[in-house]
Amino acid sequence: FVLFYLFIYLFASPPNRTFHFTDITLLYHITDFQDVVNACRTAKKFRKLVDVELAVVLRGAEHSCIAVRIKAVTESFRLARDGGGASKSAVSIIVARLEDYDSNVREVSVIALGELGETHAGAIAARLEDSDWEVRIAALHALGNMHVAAHAGAIAARLEDRDLRVLVSALRVLKTLGEHAKAHVGAIAALLYDGNKDVQQEAAMSLDDLQEFAEPQHIAALKEWYERV
Repeated sequence: FVLFYLFIYLFASPPNRTFHFTDITLLYHITDFQDVVNACRTAKKFRKLVDVELAVVLRGAEHSCIAVRIKAVTESFRLARDGGGASKSAVSIIVARLEDYDSNVREVSVIALGELGETHAGAIAARLEDSDWEVRIAALHALGNMHVAAHAGAIAARLEDRDLRVLVSALRVLKTLGEHAKAHVGAIAALLYDGNKDVQQEAAMSLDDLQEFAEPQHIAALKEWYERV
């Protein structure tokens, strides 16, 4: 049905006709989201339209179905990465989904923004306080890949996270920051005395990598830990 609609639209319509948002809305209601995206790609290929996909993605981002909203985020990422005329609007769609009620949508949005570069580090850092542990971990990894010094403190704050999986991820990210993590070596050393052995081991590994930024008492604590275990 979609192909028939496109055939009528592309070949039977007047040559000077443009693709309006009402057409996108119609397509959206008569088929599923992936077919709409594919159909609009075809229309864009023939007509060199600029905002066809963006209009569809915008509707998808507000859809009641979680899978459709996730698809909208991934399509927005593609548009933003391509750097065309719709790039800025596509980024705005992703940023808006950081507040989605579903944690899966928020997680995908964090990952997408992380791939788009340091410009979005602030929005990602805000998700370190997310209610979902997987979103917090996604934010940690995204910031770690950026090596943004300004957010080292926010990353270190997750060393007190209520979820040990987040705490361990924070340790792993901090050790990749090198000198940017210098102010937090003491907090890492303190975890050598944590009640959880996995946390202790991860703290020791992090402190090993950051020894050149550690104080003598931190090195002494690390040596004592190795003797203890």
